[in-house]
Amino acid sequence: MIRIIPEVPALCSQCPCRSSFVAYWNLNDIFMKKFAFIGAGSLQFTSSCVRDLLTFPSFEECEFSLMDINADNLANIAKVVRTIIEKMNKPKCIVTTTMDRAEALKGADGVLCTVFNGDVDVWRYEIEIPKKYGVNINVGDTRSVSVHFAIFRLCLIYVWTLKNIVQMRYF
Repeated sequence: MIRIIPEVPALCSQCPCRSSFVAYWNLNDIFMKKFAFIGAGSLQFTSSCVRDLLTFPSFEECEFSLMDINADNLANIAKVVRTIIEKMNKPKCIVTTTMDRAEALKGADGVLCTVFNGDVDVWRYEIEIPKKYGVNINVGDTRSVSVHFAIFRLCLIYVWTLKNIVQMRYF
């Protein structure tokens, strides 16, 4: 069974609010071996999540599979995650990188999808359009009416990722 958990602010104590979901296949298995980050290029978000995850005994021995379509961001976050693993003294943890979503998902026990579709300037519209109609908010992708903009931007990516998960787990 796949369980989707929308928005996981409790998972990552230092992360900014972002549209994300976590998919777990086997909730009874507390010893995850592979955890895939889809859209891992965010230095702040991914590094905060990795730091938090490494505080759990389940992640004493694990693989973080980082996937992003931006090669530069992917290389940067891989370096940061390896540094975190070293500083937290987790020698049994490894980091793999890929630009292929299916490759990252292959054999994964858990998935965190933090894809940001578009550039940072897209938030402008998610804040300005509601403000034009009297709805003043400070975060445009996870709160109030502007969450609909994020849904429109991200829905297909989430569906494609879930399709990959289902295909890999059941066929």
